[in-house]
Amino acid sequence: MLTVLPVCEKDARLLKTLLVWIRQLGGCKGHQAVIVADAATPCDKVLDLQNEASKSFDSVEIISTAVSVDGWPAGPNTLFLEAAQFAEKAGVPWLWLEPDCTPLVTGWLDSLEVAYRITGSPYLGSLVFCEKPGMPPVSLAGVAIYPPEANCDMGFTISHNKGVAFDISTACVTVKKAKNSPVFQHLWGEAKRPPTFAYRSITGTEVFSLQYIRDDAVLFHRCKDSSLIRMLRWMVKMEDPETEKIAVMLPFCSKDEKLMQDTLAWMVELHGRLPRTCVLHYDSSVNGDILKNIMRYAGQAFVTVLVSRYPPPRAPHIGWPCACNYAFRMACDFMEWHWSGPWLFFEPDAVAIHPDWFFQIEREYFMGGKPFMGIVIGEFDGIKMGHINGTAVYPANVKTYIHEALANWKAAWDVAMQPVTCKLTHPGNRIMTHCGAVVGGCCKWGNGPPNNFPDQKTVDQLIKPEIVFFHPSKNGSLIGRLRERKRK
Repeated sequence: MLTVLPVCEKDARLLKTLLVWIRQLGGCKGHQAVIVADAATPCDKVLDLQNEASKSFDSVEIISTAVSVDGWPAGPNTLFLEAAQFAEKAGVPWLWLEPDCTPLVTGWLDSLEVAYRITGSPYLGSLVFCEKPGMPPVSLAGVAIYPPEANCDMGFTISHNKGVAFDISTACVTVKKAKNSPVFQHLWGEAKRPPTFAYRSITGTEVFSLQYIRDDAVLFHRCKDSSLIRMLRWMVKMEDPETEKIAVMLPFCSKDEKLMQDTLAWMVELHGRLPRTCVLHYDSSVNGDILKNIMRYAGQAFVTVLVSRYPPPRAPHIGWPCACNYAFRMACDFMEWHWSGPWLFFEPDAVAIHPDWFFQIEREYFMGGKPFMGIVIGEFDGIKMGHINGTAVYPANVKTYIHEALANWKAAWDVAMQPVTCKLTHPGNRIMTHCGAVVGGCCKWGNGPPNNFPDQKTVDQLIKPEIVFFHPSKNGSLIGRLRERKRK
């Protein structure tokens, strides 16, 4: 079976992630591949993709369009025609595998080939039914297996309908010869809201859990943020070799050392050891026995544990916010010397909600594409804030961005850095929340009674299903309720 891998410059990273996942599933020995690249795709990226694909396929060729064709659907149409002509000359059936596809099991390509041979139909994939005016009532989803003569069947129609996606313009040709197969699972999603995958599905949204995947499917289309691959890796405790890793900075002092101890103990119970690095950031005032417990739990919750020990704050760095600013500045200094990637500042009163909380934050950060990510504090009590809460993801070179804010000891660093970070921040509010106070049974940014979780009803009332990270819970009641849920 020939596998066609179409790519343009903006999809190169997504295709690389797919190819790494294919290799982790055991590769596709006995099969060939061809990379069909848009002419504007940088040569070094295409060669890198070929190198990765060669680890899974017996052979990998590269072909390219004569000129670059940008935009949808003209770009994909051009790549498809190039692939169809190549397969026609090779005389073999071929799988059109777009970068937003996700193989689901080991031996997925063998299963597709067997299904194709058994059905005996020239075209095999997912038949899509549509009642939208102007659209064909039935079409074959583009990700499918095509015969060698596909160029003869479809080429003319695609060439003369450049403004229409190839699977739509050729429906009148392909559907008559196609067979619907359960080994393909296809979900287009709503406009600008392709499906994404998380630990728990959210009714009425584009967020799905792995339970959505059919047992008989071996290939899913279309997941554009690699979240399905991440969830599949998570289920089998498999590392992601391609994603730049985020470290977790865990700051504490003698005032909140017990809270950090409980927070880490909960992480161990929630998900066990994460394949990530944590940094224990504390001053020498911390109780020795509690510190031993914290270190023990940290080793059970993270694969790697680094230690950042700094002198206790002294005048003028006493009290809030000076002492907090001092500790954060020490954290920035340590990470500058000991870590080359982004890091999450996880304060003792923050709480992880779901087992995959960290991977969701990591995914959201890299998809956001900005140096900072956190909970953007909006307006409350007539005050326009607009800064990110301090429990946020920071870039490796954070000091180069916020050096002026770090020099201002008397203003909380998260507020002081707002003029710089406001345009450099990806809001994490979709999966992270800050509940500084509770008024009328609802969370507020601040100015009111602190939150408390006496029962499960309060958890459901204050925390939306999609939230994976909550801040702050200073009395430990939230962890208590989450433990109760997990043990049911």
